[in-house]
Amino acid sequence: MLPPEVRVLEKRINLARVLRNSGLIVLVISVAVAGLFVYLNLNSRSQLSTIKTAISQTNSLLTSARETESETKILLAKYQSLRKILSNRPLYSKLLESLSKNVPADVQILDVNVLSPTRVSVSGDSLSYLSLAKFLKVLSPDKSGVFTKAVLNSVVLNSQSGHVQFVVELNVKEGALL
Repeated sequence: MLPPEVRVLEKRINLARVLRNSGLIVLVISVAVAGLFVYLNLNSRSQLSTIKTAISQTNSLLTSARETESETKILLAKYQSLRKILSNRPLYSKLLESLSKNVPADVQILDVNVLSPTRVSVSGDSLSYLSLAKFLKVLSPDKSGVFTKAVLNSVVLNSQSGHVQFVVELNVKEGALL
């Protein structure tokens, strides 16, 4: 049996040991919790940085897409304007083709002038008045449907060559050259 003072002292030593061990456990838990918070904070910052980078890249793509869309709209408008211009322009090759089909062998075309979209002036030489008359008859109106009327503006007989020089004004059917 130990004296009561020693027992009280042992109780105090045991109590101090228990408190010290409890304090160490609390310290270890606190350090672990603090470490967890530091890890979560760093991980959150890393994820936030990754998300900000992704948002920045997406915004760049959206800006690029907007610019592309704007350029596409401009190009579409230009294309439609050009298409309209090209579809409404007269094809003078049709005029020349129709004219060449209707010229007799003894008539020679020297000059073709477009006066307006519906009027053309043609000058040339013919071997005779009869050939010129046949040419005018074929053109007024012609079989291809390009010319609606032929009007003889001037006729001059070249006394040296015996050829007939002429100027004819042809009316072109509306839309025939489109």
